Amino acid sequence: MASREASCSMVEGLRSRVIEELSACNTVTAIFLADQLTHLSDYQLDDVILLVRALAGNGEHARALTLLRKRRLMRASPECKLLATRCMLELGQHEEVLEFVGEYPEVSLRDDVIEEEADGVEGDEKDAASVCASTKKGNTVRSALAHGDGHTDAAASLKFTKRQKSTVLVMAGTAYLLLDHRGKASKCLLDALLLDPCCFHAFQLLSEHRMLTAIQEKELKEKLLQANGEVEQYIATLYSSLTDTPQTQAECNSMWHRGMRASKMLEFGQFEAAEKLCHSSNEENPDFDRTLSLVLVACYVHTKKRNELFRLAHSLVDAHPKNCVSWYAVGCYYLVLGEKESAQKYLNKCTSMNGQFAEGWLVYGHAFSTQQEHDQAMASYRVALRCAPGSHVPPLCIGMELLRVKQLHIAAQYLRRSLDASPTDPFALNEMGVVHFEQEKYEGAENCFAAAIEQLEGRNTDYSEGMCGANESSLASFSVNLAHTLRKQRRYNKAIAAYQRALCSSAEHRSIAHGGIGMCLHLEGQLEKAVDHYHMSLAIDRCEVTQVMLTHALDELMLESLPW
Repeated sequence: MASREASCSMVEGLRSRVIEELSACNTVTAIFLADQLTHLSDYQLDDVILLVRALAGNGEHARALTLLRKRRLMRASPECKLLATRCMLELGQHEEVLEFVGEYPEVSLRDDVIEEEADGVEGDEKDAASVCASTKKGNTVRSALAHGDGHTDAAASLKFTKRQKSTVLVMAGTAYLLLDHRGKASKCLLDALLLDPCCFHAFQLLSEHRMLTAIQEKELKEKLLQANGEVEQYIATLYSSLTDTPQTQAECNSMWHRGMRASKMLEFGQFEAAEKLCHSSNEENPDFDRTLSLVLVACYVHTKKRNELFRLAHSLVDAHPKNCVSWYAVGCYYLVLGEKESAQKYLNKCTSMNGQFAEGWLVYGHAFSTQQEHDQAMASYRVALRCAPGSHVPPLCIGMELLRVKQLHIAAQYLRRSLDASPTDPFALNEMGVVHFEQEKYEGAENCFAAAIEQLEGRNTDYSEGMCGANESSLASFSVNLAHTLRKQRRYNKAIAAYQRALCSSAEHRSIAHGGIGMCLHLEGQLEKAVDHYHMSLAIDRCEVTQVMLTHALDELMLESLPW
């Protein structure tokens, strides 16, 4: 009796000590003590769970999974199931994860999960519209279970809390994501987030992989704000900044919120403000942050800050040589320098390290596009589209590339897809206007260019630092496009007004604007004023078309001066 009491007290003492070591993150000590504990307690379920947690915390997932299988505890409790699923996921057994999750009716993956969206449109090569092989296997497993292979009762008897269901769905979504079934991954992650609004991991995966369009983000925000509970309401309010503009976002000191705010600033062309926010955040937290690093690289690229980009890329490679973001920064640096081959080399390394890195594929496509390598650029953009199905940028880039080679009909389809994802994006609206212009649909082109200008100006409303140089250049380009369209419709006064908006921009736009004004005046018969503007245009840039128009205007002036 005394020995039994001593044994019981020893078990309790060991159990308490294991819990303390796990709380202190001393996983090696916890593993040793938990191993002794399981032998003394004859592998009681709670003690085995402690050992598995310690093993998983120390990265020994194979040993943890083997222990659960050997003791036939894979389905013994919801916690065992969660631990087993986590271990399989860490070991790269993605299809096995989906099979295992599919056994449980309460958290099983729906058979009517949305199909993968085709990553192309009419005229594109489409992947076979087949259901994920792992889902089919999961259905087979469920069918086998229904006929009694010994696990049916265990599966039916388990009761999962909402948080546990949400966790399982996140792991299933992660498995689908790694198997490149993004439609199903998106569905699982959305279900997980709606089930438990505090499940930040689901929200993070949806955001990082651009799985939601702007409209879907807005709908998600509205649903999350209806959550019950004070904590859930608070977290949903933080998530709501996903669809807010930089001006309306609430201030928050969390690194995640700062990263989201910097991303929105970047999207709205507020490069200087985004750069300042990134620097202030990095000063407070010098550890690597993926979102802030990507935003900072993009800011340096847009503002042509080569030295700063070089230092950032160098520091990232030194600190994180195995992270794709580091080599992405190097590739961007060489692209800004104009060394296209070096840029392609490092961007290829970046995308080889992480084939699902959408930003890397996009810039890789840009590197090919600048060298007029259309097919390679299109291939890279299509991979980016598969990696970020909710983003409007990949279809926009594809549309621009198709527009460059005059494939107007297919380009229009991709641009509509981009506008469906982000209806107010000024650059997509401008490119759609170019398509209409090339198709001689001048009224539609005018509407698109006017909307693009309105949206770009609206993005800088109430912004204290005003419009940055990159946005000023874009605004001048949009204004010139609108002026060309008005000139084609013989609305010369409005066309001249639109050209004049571009006169305060870069030399390239000033030259085009003066040439356009001269052409409008020429068509109205104001030859002397037209000649003046032609001369001003040619003084900035020697344009062959302007030179020809100047010759015609001078000839007409000479004819008018003749007495007969």
